[in-house]
Amino acid sequence: MSLDEALHYPPPALLGDYTRGTIGALATGLPVLLTDGVLWVEVLLGGIAVLCLWFLIRTVERHTQRVRLDDTGLRLSGWRSCSVGWDQLQAMTLRYYTTKRDRTGGWMQLVLRGPEGRIEVDSRLVGFAGVVQAAHRAAMARDLLLSPATLANLEHLGEV
Repeated sequence: MSLDEALHYPPPALLGDYTRGTIGALATGLPVLLTDGVLWVEVLLGGIAVLCLWFLIRTVERHTQRVRLDDTGLRLSGWRSCSVGWDQLQAMTLRYYTTKRDRTGGWMQLVLRGPEGRIEVDSRLVGFAGVVQAAHRAAMARDLLLSPATLANLEHLGEV
């Protein structure tokens, strides 16, 4: 991957999120809308439906989002735009979320903080490894203190 490249989340990688969000919103929202039930059940199901809709909206946002990586920093464009310049990087966190007990399944999430805000990208992003590599170089150049979990995850990716 070369610098100054536009990155994105491919639709097949987001298909599961679209499916979960839609099924969750329908399964919890339709009973609230179509029946006259017990108030506390409707409030509970309605709350879950709102969370599922929020998740679905975030998935659409991620789908339409573009990430620009270059030698000056990382920029998001889409519904919410944000940028973090490498020379202004204040914090870097790389987390691993497992989906299986034996830690064979899961995803990574990179969080970068700068004076203008924060950027979160996950490992489904095309070019994720290049983003992590560039962020790690910037963090080292700025002598940022990285958490033990971030260092372990960088080691897992072969960055340390």
